[in-house]
Amino acid sequence: GLSFAYHNHEFEFEPTDGVVPYDILLADTDPSLVKMELDLYWATVGGQDPVAMFERHPGRFPLWHVKDARGSGSTREQTAVGEGTIDFRRIFDHGSQAGVQHMFVEADEPADPLALVRTSYENVRRLLG
Repeated sequence: GLSFAYHNHEFEFEPTDGVVPYDILLADTDPSLVKMELDLYWATVGGQDPVAMFERHPGRFPLWHVKDARGSGSTREQTAVGEGTIDFRRIFDHGSQAGVQHMFVEADEPADPLALVRTSYENVRRLLG
């Protein structure tokens, strides 16, 4: 009854010899055995469009890590969901195509974890509503 789920960061989207490692994971693993725990923040930072990923690999993304970003480059920082630049409404609208079952709000190093979770929760509810 156990499943394996792979969680990404941005480096899986950096091409190596013209090939994107994350694309290899999707192409060379059995969807019934390997689920993708897609971190929407890191995929976006890695230059990916999550909606395009869902279109290419429908149903492969039952788990999402939901966190937002503001700024860019060396000034980029994580922020509460809905307060940054990631278009979550567009992504959430494609949840059924992705196969999403669970979303996890997180931030790697929040200044005030409880405030971030509260704000993110309210914004996710609004975006899903």
